[in-house]
Amino acid sequence: LQGAAAQCGVNCANIELPQNDTCRYDVSRCDNLQAGGFCEVRCKAPYVESVKGQFGKGSCAPDNLDQTRQSVWIPPDCDLPDTACPRPSQLVKGYLLSNGKWACTSDYRGAVQARCVP
Repeated sequence: LQGAAAQCGVNCANIELPQNDTCRYDVSRCDNLQAGGFCEVRCKAPYVESVKGQFGKGSCAPDNLDQTRQSVWIPPDCDLPDTACPRPSQLVKGYLLSNGKWACTSDYRGAVQARCVP
């Protein structure tokens, strides 16, 4: 076979997530992915991408001939938003929580970025 005929393939099988990832990742855009196709993997609410708009990626090989072969995928970096995180019982030295916003105490400098990692 030559040319376009050599590039034929079959759709990849849907991605089957491990049980502990089913609440975190949305792989539905990769369902029935055609050979040679690409898809986005997103975070499932309440999780959000650590960097807004940076989704994970999935792909199905252009020469896939195995209908049971799942798409290859790279997950996005998903975090729980700060508002969904439990508050620490004691604040670490140098940090201040005021009106729901994190900041440095007056004897410390820098920018505080709250991040809740599951």
